[in-house]
Amino acid sequence: MDIGREYRFAYDPPVIRHGAGCVGNLGGELGSFGFERALVVCGRTVGARSAVMDPIRNGLGDRLAGVFDGTTPRKRLDTAIECAKLAHDVEADVLVGLGGASSLDVARVASVVAASERSPGELGEQLASTATLAVPDGTTPVAAVPTTLAGGSLSMLAGVSADPASGLVETPVGGGVGDPQLMPKSVVYDPELVATTPRDVLAGSAMNG
Repeated sequence: MDIGREYRFAYDPPVIRHGAGCVGNLGGELGSFGFERALVVCGRTVGARSAVMDPIRNGLGDRLAGVFDGTTPRKRLDTAIECAKLAHDVEADVLVGLGGASSLDVARVASVVAASERSPGELGEQLASTATLAVPDGTTPVAAVPTTLAGGSLSMLAGVSADPASGLVETPVGGGVGDPQLMPKSVVYDPELVATTPRDVLAGSAMNG
C-alpha cells in the first residue's frame, strides 16, 4: 500500500436551504441564480402526490416551466433522453430533481444529454463501450429537492443504465457519469416534504445513505 501517494480532491458543495416550509421560496432561491424556467424531474408516485407537488408548484410559481414525472429506480438513459427533450421543448434553464436519488440522477444525466451533440444511438454506443457518458461544457444546471435521506443530492455523480428494449444498446449495460458541473447549484431540504415519504422508504434510504 502506497500511503505516501499524493492526491487532490476538489469539492464545491451547493447552497443549502433547510427548514419546514422552505420549499415555499423555491422560486426565489432559483431566481437568486438567475434561473427563470424550471423543469421538475420526478417519478410517477411523487408526481401524483399532491402533498408534494402542490408546495412545489406554489413555491416555483411563474418559474415552473413543466414537470417530467417518468423517472424510475433503473435510471435509464432513454428516460434521461425523454427528459432532455422536454427540457428543450419548454426552454428550461434549470432541472429540479425532486424525490429520491433516482430522480436526482436522471436530472443529472438529462443535463448531460441536453448539452451533448451526440444522437441517442451514439449516446447508447458510448455508454455500452465506456460505461459512462462524456460531459460537455454548458450542461443545464441542476437543483435538488430531496424527499428521502439517501444523500444523493450532495454529489456530482449519477448512475445510468440502458436496456435493449430501449433500442439504444444490444445488451444490458450500467455505468455512471461524473463532473463538477453536475453538482446541484442549490439543495432545498424541507422536512415537511420529507414527512410525506412512507416510513419504510425513508428507513431504506437512510440505510443507503
